[in-house]
Amino acid sequence: MDELDRLAAEICKTTDHVDILFANAGADWGKKFDTHPEKMFSKVMDLNVKSVFYIIPR
Repeated sequence: MDELDRLAAEICKTTDHVDILFANAGADWGKKFDTHPEKMFSKVMDLNVKSVFYIIPR
């Protein structure tokens, strides 16, 4: 979360709003879905879903 706050602060130094946000992040395990260890599934969800969810309101 600190990195997201830092990013938002840097953006605010140059503009008072963002017109378009490309929430483009992604990764996968690279193997069959049913072989995902829970730890790796959490990492994929953190990057692909949670990062987008947390950056949008900033």
